[in-house]
Amino acid sequence: MIRLTLAAGVTPHGIQLRADGVIAATDGRQLLRQSGFQFPVEGEALVQHTKFFSCKELPADQPVHVGRDDNYVVFQLGRWTHWVAIQKEGRFPNVDQIIPPAHSAKCTLQLAAPDAKFLLKNMHRMPNGTTHRELTLDLNGSVVLRAASVNTPRPVEMILRNSSKQGDDVRICTDRKFLARAAEMGFSDFYLPNDASPALATDVSRTYLWMLLDHQEALKPSDNCLRIESPLGSHPFRSSPTTPRKVIPVNRIASLPSQKPGQNPGPSQPAAQPVAQLAAQQPLTTNEPVVRRRQQSGRDQASGSLEQAISLRDQLRAAVTSSKELIRSLKTEKRSQKSWKIALGSLQQLQAVA
Repeated sequence: MIRLTLAAGVTPHGIQLRADGVIAATDGRQLLRQSGFQFPVEGEALVQHTKFFSCKELPADQPVHVGRDDNYVVFQLGRWTHWVAIQKEGRFPNVDQIIPPAHSAKCTLQLAAPDAKFLLKNMHRMPNGTTHRELTLDLNGSVVLRAASVNTPRPVEMILRNSSKQGDDVRICTDRKFLARAAEMGFSDFYLPNDASPALATDVSRTYLWMLLDHQEALKPSDNCLRIESPLGSHPFRSSPTTPRKVIPVNRIASLPSQKPGQNPGPSQPAAQPVAQLAAQQPLTTNEPVVRRRQQSGRDQASGSLEQAISLRDQLRAAVTSSKELIRSLKTEKRSQKSWKIALGSLQQLQAVA
């Protein structure tokens, strides 16, 4: 296994918290960097490796609070408070210089979501190599995983039919647990400069980098391979089907009362009625002949219609205002829930890397 090239005095272990909102972790073979956080640190802080974030008892519906003093960084989740010592000796590697730019890769793999699930579910069907971790990724027009073992007479190929590659053909030998970890974390874009340089997986806020095995150990295609093919999906790069928007007929939309919640409507405020009924409503007395209504002046008809139109307009405006306020509160709640889910998930991923 090739290790990341580090300068003298640099420790490859631990988790780095930076003032610019970046978390980074590495063990010398793999590296994860994620941005978009806010930490009470100046410059950077290197904390010790901890298994706290992998604890299953941690609440999944609570925000994560972070604080620090001169010697510790403190994480609080609900009733849990965990103090992690700051490493003052040693330096963390400069991850921004280690991670290569994605555009420099000669080959790009787009791993479809169905194929990622298929890979994780069927990885145990791939035979183990001499070190129980070798796996060949062959991008030669198709996306093929290949493995062999001295205990199995024939190598096994896993063909990911929904995924695709762009650029040059490349065949690499990788540690299977690193590739599986990238798929489990939800990465879909993989960049491979060549068969020896580190593999790179990125998304909007995360970057995962891992070292490859010796490219001479990569398995070449053969005619006697046992093949496993992923099911072909109709939308290979869509993680979940899109639910069609439900269209509500106009005559089913009810107008909202204009009074505040809890306030009874006054005698001049009509109860909520369907829009179609309000638009078609005309002043009518039950004992009045139809002929007499037709003989009313045009001015009275115009005045009554105008009043109804104004009333309808006011009710629709109230409905729109109430809907906007409801949507705004729902979005705020959704962003809050998403923040703590991302924070907790990132800490768990960093725990696995560190």
